[in-house]
Amino acid sequence: MKLGRKIKRVRTGKGITIQDIAERSGLSKGFLSQVENDKTSPSLNTLERIADALETPLTYLLLGERQQPTLVRRGERQVLIDEASQGRVEYLSPISGRSLQLVVVELPAGCAVGGDTHAHEGEEACWVLSGSVRIRQGEHGAVLGEGDAYQWDASAPHVIENPGPAPARLLVAMTPPAAMRVVPVPQLDAQLRALSTASRVA
Repeated sequence: MKLGRKIKRVRTGKGITIQDIAERSGLSKGFLSQVENDKTSPSLNTLERIADALETPLTYLLLGERQQPTLVRRGERQVLIDEASQGRVEYLSPISGRSLQLVVVELPAGCAVGGDTHAHEGEEACWVLSGSVRIRQGEHGAVLGEGDAYQWDASAPHVIENPGPAPARLLVAMTPPAAMRVVPVPQLDAQLRALSTASRVA
C-alpha cells in the first residue's frame, strides 16, 4: 500500500478530518490532500508531523504491509491429528510466512511430541496449560505441571512426553517454525533409547 493511501486509511479509521490534521500539524489542507492522493511525497520531518497529528507511530506509516497483523480465527485454525495416538497439533499462527510459530498440542497419556530424531533449528518455549509432562534434553530432565514453562535450544535432541495418566495440553512457541507431530509410546521408547545412547557416546 502506498504511503498516502495508508495515511488516509489511518485518518478515516480514527474519524479524523483533513482539517483536524491541518490544525494539529500546521500543514495546509491542500498539501495534505496531495499527500493522501500520492501526488507528492512528504519529507521525513513533515511525515513525522503528520504521524503526531494522527497519534500514530512514524514507524507504522513507514513499514510495509507485511508488518500488518495476521489473524487466525478460532474456526480457521489448521489442525493435524495423529491417527495412532489421537494427539492434536492446532496451529494458532499461520503455518508459513512468519518467523514465529505458535501451536497448542494435545498430548494423550503415554505419548510424546516429536519423532525418532526430535531436534530442529532455533528456540522453543512451552507452557503447560493442563496435565503434566516430562521433558528431556541430553542429560537434563524435569517434570512440569500446569502453569509451569520451559525454554531451550531446540537444536539439541529433546523429547516432551506425557507419562500419564491424564491428557496434557501445551502451548508451544518456536522460532523459526518447525514441524510437530505426536507419537505413541513404542516410538517414544525407541527415541529415548537413541537419546540415551547419543548422550553416552558424547
